[in-house]
Amino acid sequence: MKNSGKALIKDLAKTKQQLIEELSEIRRRFGDLQSGDIYQELLKSETRYRLLADNVSDVIWTMDMNRKFTYYSPSVIQLRGYTSEDAMTMTLQETLTPASFQVVIKAMEEELALEAAEPKNLSRSRMLDLEEVCKDGSTVWVEVKITYLRGQDDRPVGILGVSRNITERRQAEETVKRLAFYDQATGLPNRVLFNDRLNIAILHARRNKKKLAVMLLDLDRFKDVNDTFGHHVGDQLLQSVGKRLSGLLRDSDTVSRMGGDEFLVLLPDINYKEDAAIVAQKFVRAFQEPFVINGRKFRITASIGVSVYPTHSRSADTLVRDADIAMYRAKATGRNNWQWFAHDLAAK
Repeated sequence: MKNSGKALIKDLAKTKQQLIEELSEIRRRFGDLQSGDIYQELLKSETRYRLLADNVSDVIWTMDMNRKFTYYSPSVIQLRGYTSEDAMTMTLQETLTPASFQVVIKAMEEELALEAAEPKNLSRSRMLDLEEVCKDGSTVWVEVKITYLRGQDDRPVGILGVSRNITERRQAEETVKRLAFYDQATGLPNRVLFNDRLNIAILHARRNKKKLAVMLLDLDRFKDVNDTFGHHVGDQLLQSVGKRLSGLLRDSDTVSRMGGDEFLVLLPDINYKEDAAIVAQKFVRAFQEPFVINGRKFRITASIGVSVYPTHSRSADTLVRDADIAMYRAKATGRNNWQWFAHDLAAK
């Protein structure tokens, strides 16, 4: 009994890859059994593997080539709230979110293609980040390593998967992403993300012979709100402005906070310069309605400058600069209006 305990402790120290390789070896040897001694040895190894699989924190599972689960380790209940028995009755599609299901299907198709091209590569595996559905309706992100289980002829007979909870890591990555690409006061894309989307939109417009528009919107006399009511109210007002502008746009458009009381707007994939004029007019009208913050009404207006690719410029930086020049023209002509960029303005 003491020796068995030592063997178990030794096995628990194995790496996940070693466990996977051991199971694959067990499966291969199963078809070559010739004597009772080998059979008993296999039973001991199989029992030991099951004991390991049933007690590790990672979730170990297997499925056949028809995508039917054939094993789930008990740790699935900590990960997703399902018992092993319940998890095994679920389909792969029920286990994953729709987006992750499509990722898995694509990965399986690619693996089958690789298998046909490289049948001798028996150690091939793949890592995937997937979102699984929990019993309470929530989701959990897992890092999954999948490897083929092979028969005596080394052909795939099933799939072995090891799933590790990476939800905290994903949340940390999302936090870093928000800090890097999104404005903290409004939650809108920041200048970095806006520039990235603008450059992509320019490439798309050039390839498809389309136009795009850049708008720079500056709130008129916003400083008075900050000075009178404080930055907390000012931030709430900026949030309300961002939501109102976003509500007037397509999903493909972008509203970004440039900084202070300035917003940048990207209208990709437009056919005519006049399409941008229609949106600019909508923006001006939208500011006729007051913004309500903590029960108090705030009436502010905006000055808007508009530049168009390729009419005014063909580069991202110049389009933003041109919109900024046009915005100052809107302020100079009484605020609460919008203006096109004109090359004579840049010369002044």
